[in-house]
This record gives sequence, C-alpha cells and structure tokens, in this order.
Amino acid sequence: MGTNTYHPLSPPTLILLLLCGALWTSAHATANPAQSPAPQVRAWQQLAPYSPPDYEGFFPDNPEGGKALDRLYAGGGLKELGDAQFIAAFRQGMRRKTEYSSHLTRVLASRFLWKKDKPQSADAIELFYHMSDSPALRKYAIKNGLTHVNETTPAILHAMTDLLLVTDSVKDIDRILDYCDGHGPTMLPWLNGPLKSPQTQMRSKAEAVREMLGGTLTPRQWSMRPKPTRDMPEARRILREGSSDERMRLIEDLVRSRTIANMSEACLTDLMVAATDSNYRVRKQVVHMAAHFATRNPATLNPQALALLLQLSRDPDHHVREAVVYDALRSPRFSSSGAGQDRMLEMVVDPSNAGSHDDLLWGLRRSGPKLHARLLEQIAGPDKARAWASYELYLRVFEQAPAHVPADIFPPTELCGQWQIQVTAPPSMRQGRNARKTLTIPIGFHSIGAPGEGFQQPQFQNLLWTRIGEVLHLSGNAYIEGVALHFTARMQADTMHGTVRLPDRDLPLIVWNAVRKKSDK
Repeated sequence: MGTNTYHPLSPPTLILLLLCGALWTSAHATANPAQSPAPQVRAWQQLAPYSPPDYEGFFPDNPEGGKALDRLYAGGGLKELGDAQFIAAFRQGMRRKTEYSSHLTRVLASRFLWKKDKPQSADAIELFYHMSDSPALRKYAIKNGLTHVNETTPAILHAMTDLLLVTDSVKDIDRILDYCDGHGPTMLPWLNGPLKSPQTQMRSKAEAVREMLGGTLTPRQWSMRPKPTRDMPEARRILREGSSDERMRLIEDLVRSRTIANMSEACLTDLMVAATDSNYRVRKQVVHMAAHFATRNPATLNPQALALLLQLSRDPDHHVREAVVYDALRSPRFSSSGAGQDRMLEMVVDPSNAGSHDDLLWGLRRSGPKLHARLLEQIAGPDKARAWASYELYLRVFEQAPAHVPADIFPPTELCGQWQIQVTAPPSMRQGRNARKTLTIPIGFHSIGAPGEGFQQPQFQNLLWTRIGEVLHLSGNAYIEGVALHFTARMQADTMHGTVRLPDRDLPLIVWNAVRKKSDK
C-alpha cells in the first residue's frame, strides 16, 4: 500500500465519521433541549404538509465527506461501519463523492432495502427520497431505492407524481408506474396544478401522466409522440458564435439537465457550426447532442443529425471519432441503416480507428441479417480485391469462416511462412528488442481453430497486391501484437522490403526488410 493510502477505519476517517454522526444527530434533535426529544418524522413519512425531496437542503456540501465516502467504498470499509455511521457517511459524502453513483446506491440499497429478512431502514429511505431531487442521481434513486420501499406513504406517492413530470426515461417511468399500480386515484389530484401551468411543455407532460396513471397510455406510446420544443435563441447564439469554453459549458449543461429534450431541431444548423470548433472536446460534446437529435424520433433517424455524425466520424481527432461510434454508430438503429453501416465497414478496417474496432464489431454483429448477405455477395463477386477484403471482414465480424470461399480470392501463397523482420530506419529503432520480429503468415492466411477453441482475429485488412515481373507489390493494414499499422512491401523470392506507418502516433516512417526463414523454403 502506498504512503498516502488510508485504512478504511484509520483515525482520520474515524474522526470524520464521528463528525458525520454528530451532524446527523443534530439534524434530528429537538429545538428545545430541555424537552424530551420526540420521535423524528422524516420527510418521506410526513403526512402534512407535504415536504418534497430537497437534495441540496438535505445533503451538505462537504468536500471532506466526499473524500471519506470514496475512501470507505474503495477500501471496503463501508461494511465495517455500524448502521448509523454508514448512513452518516452517505449523507455527508454524496454531494462531493467521485465514485460511481450507480455502485454506491446499490451498496446502500443492498444493505438497507433489498434484504427480505431485515426491516427496511427509514433513514436509508430518507437518503433515496432526497436523492430523487438531483438530476444526476434521480434514476438511481428510482431504480435502486424508492421503487423498493415497502411502505407506500402519501409523501412517496406525491414525490413519484412529481418524478413522472420531470423524467423522460421510459424505463424510469415504467418502474414508477409499476410501483404505484393501484394508487392512481390518490395521485391524480397532484396533477391539477401542472395541468393549469402556463408552460405548454408542463401541461403536455401532465396530460400524458394523467393518461398513464389511468392506464390509457403506455410510456412507450408516450415516447413516440412528438414533443413540444423551444427555439432557445441564446443557446443557439452560443453554438454559433460562442467561444470554446462557452460552448462546452452550454452543451454540458444541456445534456446534464436534459434540457436538450426541449430544443427545437432548428438548432442543428447552429450545431453544425459548433462542430467546426478548434477544441476537440467541444466537437466531442457536439457528438452527444447530434446523437440525441438523430434518435429523437423512434421511427426514423434525423437525416441532418445523421449527416453531422457521419461528418464527425471523419474528424482528425480519434477521441471524436470514438465518441461517434460509442454514442451512435454501434447502436442497431445506426448499424442497420445504409449510410451508418457503410461508414462502420470503412472504419473497422482503418487502423486509425483501432480504438473503436471492438465497438464497431459489436455493433455490426447486431446489425441484422443484411450484413451477412451483403458480405457473402461481395465474397462471391467479380472484384477479387473487394472479395478478399469482405472475406477478412466476415471473419472478424462473425468469427467463423463462410461455408464457401472462392479459391481465386486468396493472396499469393508464397507470402505464407515465417519471416524474420528487421527495422532499418529510423536509426533510433534499429536496435533493441523491437528491432527484430518474427511474423508467421499461416497457410490460408488466418488461424481458425475448431469450434470452442476461440478465434484469432485476421492479421490483415484491405490487403492489395499486384505482380510486375518477378516482384510482388503489396499494401494493406496489419495487426501485429495488437498494434494496428499500415504497410507497403515489395517481395522478390525470399526477401521483402517495405515501410510501416503507425496511426495517431508522432513517429517517423519506419523502413524494414524481411527474410524468409530457411525452413520455410
């Protein structure tokens, strides 16, 4: 353990937890210390007046509490705490912790709510009740906490009604409706105010919630309805004219607060301007917005947003391209579309996108039967170079060989064997363990084991060749020891000479030669 590592129950942590416990106790104390303390009525148990969830009022803004909670979670110290200390650590630390909220709320719920042989903790329920007021914690408070509470109090039902008005997650709405099944008549009066709201969006959502509580509308049906949107001229101006910092703050706020759901699609023209920002972090944030607009309509992809995503998939910065793959292209809605699938097939054979290859292959495997038929058709087609590239891609996507492969699409068999590779330039790479490598090219060019033995990805992609006299000229992409690279080569008899370029690396062109091992002649 390093010198700065704290034991879960080290003195600094214990002191902090004692402070946490004191703060928790003081929050539950009576106003008059001379009187006997009355039982504390928590907000979720209070009958009247309704005390709504209050994230910022309930959880202190305590940086040290956040650090303590992180240390306790990372070091396994939470399980060493008593119930009161455990609850106090969460209350003091939730606003400033850095550990994943999903993990922490599961730990909290598994100890205090999910065990059927143990009474549920009223204080843990209070934590989840107030977490539901935080946009960042709301879905975890619903999923892991409130929908598991056995005692359905009026305050919880009122809070659930409010949550239905602010959440757009179909899964969260489904969870709330399942939990509140049979309580619709109790919840409907709490919609009277929102139904009279001067805000069109609030009235529209309240009407939808009323229908869902009445059983005449499902969350899925609601999600497919066109949503009222706003033009947001100031946000559009920042997208068009703002600095990189202004654009970053705006987009982060729009995504975090889900205000993006209220934006008119007219802002896509402004988003296209922001996509040219010189800061790659801004362009990466633009990807998140474009992916939202592309999929806003459950039935069809927005063509303007899709065009923007495809443009950003060619961004010079790999972080931006990787965001396009992760946020959009790997989804079946994109991978099964013509333009989306075409771009994925280009990217998955490009070494400069090696960081996204796993996600691209994951998406292509889920793109439906059209890709399978498409690759088989190209393998049997007249263009031999394309047939070979499609065969290699078929192996990578489906991790098995097709039933029939034309023999004339394979590269020349004299490439097969063991080659001793020597780097000749630059001088800095001519010595050391990386200067010499042995490359084995198997017969058939791919090592495909028997079923159940695993699958070794092909060594080559986009391999092209042509013969001029006795010299075989080659180019393509190779994957050697997990590193993607682009190579060119000239082969004559048992020798090869060529160059290698590594993608996204600040390295010079590498010059190499290779000699076939004598045993392979």
